[in-house]
Amino acid sequence: MDRLFGVRETEVLPVKQVSVEWGGRAFGGTTFAERFDVVDASARAIARFEDGTPAAFERAAGRAAPSSSAPSPASATPPTRWP
Repeated sequence: MDRLFGVRETEVLPVKQVSVEWGGRAFGGTTFAERFDVVDASARAIARFEDGTPAAFERAAGRAAPSSSAPSPASATPPTRWP
């Protein structure tokens, strides 16, 4: 993960509910919340938890821009259109 996304997972917290702001829209997630350390300065936070800590990162990798998020978009409630 750290080579592709430029971040390293440091903690996985079990949660019943968590709120994330992504692209100016808020969504709820369940199951877990991850915490990350940035290991490549080109990684940029694209979503944040309510407390302001980064919840998702994006980093250019060749012609792609993969992103990593916690919680997983699959755990979002209710279903939404992703930014």
